[in-house]
Amino acid sequence: MENSKAVKLELIKWLFILNLFLLFIRYIILNWDDFSGLRLVSPGYVIIMILLSLAFSCTYGIIIKYLLEASKINLSFSEWFGLSILTGFYNIIAPVTGGLVSRAAYLKKKHNFSITEFVAVLSGIYVTHLFVGGLLGIISMLIIYYFYGLFNWIIFLVFLGLFLFFFIVILFSPELPEAKNIWLNRLVRVVNGWHIIRKNKKVITIVSLIAVIQTALSTIGIAL
Repeated sequence: MENSKAVKLELIKWLFILNLFLLFIRYIILNWDDFSGLRLVSPGYVIIMILLSLAFSCTYGIIIKYLLEASKINLSFSEWFGLSILTGFYNIIAPVTGGLVSRAAYLKKKHNFSITEFVAVLSGIYVTHLFVGGLLGIISMLIIYYFYGLFNWIIFLVFLGLFLFFFIVILFSPELPEAKNIWLNRLVRVVNGWHIIRKNKKVITIVSLIAVIQTALSTIGIAL
């Protein structure tokens, strides 16, 4: 019985990878005109952008890995990296929802990870990224002021508000009691799922540091 289950899980994993590959080929065929224009771009530039994309996918996959570890789910390299690539690819085909749906469906099928738990993990990604974004925004404005004498109080207060709000969310999110209303109870489970994540200081620290790295990668990509 155990062997049959292991074979089935392995089959799901390889079907997942095959599906990703076929979708990638289909995307190239449907958008061949766009890809043919790459011949006009320096090969060195293309290589750098590919490496940046892979690095960003790797960092995003690591975030998924550690946030799920807080929920007692351990992903292999092929899973967390594959989910990251799949998310990016589906976001190109169906922006915003495509990557989320594919990720949620895989985790539900393979690890019996509920939609409520998935939303809690998703909230963890947004909370840490907005927290880091606010902090980096404050630091950037202070550096600009120091070297160039430029400062905008409105923008500074927006960054400060983001930083303080999500800092409080990370430190003081309470664990809520179960509600009688089914829809309200789902929201309660999401909040409590985030409560479990935020108590894991190792996960929050790693995810926050990776968010800084992702910001640096995005900045380099824009600069190029």
